[in-house]
Amino acid sequence: MKSDPMKKYVSVIIPVYKDWERLSLCLHALADQSYAKDLYEVLVVNNDPAGMMPADFFAPDNVRLLHERKLGSYAARNTAIKAAKGEIIGFTDSDCIPDQHWIRNAVDVFSNNNACTRIGGAINIFFQTDNPTKAELYDKIYAFNQKSYVTNSGTCVTANSFTYKYVFEEVGLFNDQLLSGGDFTWGVVAYQKGFEIEYAENVIVNHPARLSLSELIKKEKRVATGQAGFTQKNNSLIEFINLLNEVRPRLKEFRIVFSQQFLSPYNKVVILLIRHYLLGLRAIEKFKAQMFSPNQVVS
Repeated sequence: MKSDPMKKYVSVIIPVYKDWERLSLCLHALADQSYAKDLYEVLVVNNDPAGMMPADFFAPDNVRLLHERKLGSYAARNTAIKAAKGEIIGFTDSDCIPDQHWIRNAVDVFSNNNACTRIGGAINIFFQTDNPTKAELYDKIYAFNQKSYVTNSGTCVTANSFTYKYVFEEVGLFNDQLLSGGDFTWGVVAYQKGFEIEYAENVIVNHPARLSLSELIKKEKRVATGQAGFTQKNNSLIEFINLLNEVRPRLKEFRIVFSQQFLSPYNKVVILLIRHYLLGLRAIEKFKAQMFSPNQVVS
């Protein structure tokens, strides 16, 4: 017997690593949800083995604090999935600010589409400064491709996603050996197993644009390492050819950047240069990880 569509219990999972200040904004937004307060819980997973929640930290009554000593957001998420009481599992990050109707709209999507078992929600990138940095302008364009992930790959990122808990029972948990890309690879497997996903424009979280080039570089290195972890290694020549293919100029990127009406001509050129620099950096870091990682298997 199915439960009342609007009385589904939801568990929201948020890993945190030394980011209590931004998590506070996230929890305030979750405390102000339009969904009934007794129908959802928030599981915050502290992933800093040496750190604790600040003594004066704001935490609503329906927040549970868990701890995961193994470093990595996927290890933290797995800990919370095991402890979750909800029929539906929602994911967001400590630096995200969910829309007031975030949970309600997600439950509506599931209720209106019985075939849907997973949701990838919209991620709205906002500037942190009145005069956006070049990094912020870049992130506004490239930070998340959620709609493309859902449409083209059947997966999504955990900055904004919902999944029935039973899907994890069928697919398994996230690969906690990965520090990046674990949500993407899990979603691909779920899609291959027939668990349908829907992109929901009205299931919204807001995410700050990264402020500096160093933050963008850090992200690209993390993504490269993650991709190397779930990409099968070929022989050195093929990997080198793949590297050359990745660092070539891309006409697609010209079209994307020059179609952005909010960018000045000067900023379009700068963003395009940053894009190719970061793509090249990612390719090189991935190549290095694949060539020198003992965990890669040569086909």
